[in-house]
Amino acid sequence: MKHCYRIRLRPASCTTLPPGLIWEFVEMPPDIAHQRSDLPRSSHRFGVIATARPLSDEELERYEIDVHPTGSNEARTDEA
Repeated sequence: MKHCYRIRLRPASCTTLPPGLIWEFVEMPPDIAHQRSDLPRSSHRFGVIATARPLSDEELERYEIDVHPTGSNEARTDEA
């Protein structure tokens, strides 16, 4: 999964993402980062997800999702 996105206004879940979308966290939201110590802690409130397919412009707008530039080094691995 190489298509990375940030959810703007709410946590990622089956009700806040397009139906049937296959996704996983690649940066954990800060408030639940302790649940997945194998992933970096995100600087974004709702973390960063990766999807199996690219999202359409309509999906990005409808679900209030932003494209996350891969390799941007925005994640923090410390507990700050």
